[in-house]
Amino acid sequence: MIKPRAPTTNWRQALLLTVAGMACGAALVTLLDQNLVTAPPPPQWPPQAAPTLALPALPLAMPARPGPPPETVAPPEPPARQAVTADHEARLHQHWESARQALRQRAPDTAREFLAALLREHPGHAPSLRALALLDSHQGADEHARDRHRQAAVGTGETPESQAMGWLADNIQDAPRMLRLLATLYPDSPGLHFAEGVAHGQQANWTAAAQAFEKSLHHAADAPDTWYNLAIAQDRQGRSAAAATAYREALRHAQAQPHRFPLEQAVQRLATLTTGGAR
Repeated sequence: MIKPRAPTTNWRQALLLTVAGMACGAALVTLLDQNLVTAPPPPQWPPQAAPTLALPALPLAMPARPGPPPETVAPPEPPARQAVTADHEARLHQHWESARQALRQRAPDTAREFLAALLREHPGHAPSLRALALLDSHQGADEHARDRHRQAAVGTGETPESQAMGWLADNIQDAPRMLRLLATLYPDSPGLHFAEGVAHGQQANWTAAAQAFEKSLHHAADAPDTWYNLAIAQDRQGRSAAAATAYREALRHAQAQPHRFPLEQAVQRLATLTTGGAR
């Protein structure tokens, strides 16, 4: 038996069907695009600052005022001084203020002239001798500077450390520079390096302060106040690990040595640094 042949589709009809299908598909895509709900953009969160350790509001330990010299040591005779009249006092004040002004203007030669004139009228004037000593040191004449320091201390019982206390109290702006010069004259004095560090710290120059405290510790490694001030300086620079080490040393030496720094605050700050700090 012969099977009947399946009806064939005309090629033109097939082409028309294909084109019609493609057109319908494109229309459907367009319709869907028009009716799809666009997803909202991801939320933009404001940037957050990196957490930082809260810096301590701890005060620097100040230098102790040196005690009087031993009674067994008789001070040398002070140089003879002229009687000071009102006119004489006025001239001394004028010379001194002129010298200070010249120093502030960085005119050392002019300052030296005023100081020399003051000393001619008032031999042994300790502030003038100290100022000249610092000028000598600044110009590299260390031996002359030491001699002037000795003359300034004649009959007064002053030491370089007590002079440093005077600079800290009376010359806040110039104290770091002056104390650095004084410390170069007496490099083995831990008290002078300590005072220099305090002066830098008072002006928030924590890098220089830390260097001065480290020099002081080189000559007095068991000084709790120096360790504490070094911790403050390191803390202010963001060096938490170094600061924690210095706080530990300060607390350790405070068990056996006199100290002036706030013990409880140091303990609390060390705990904060050790546990990661309050955010």
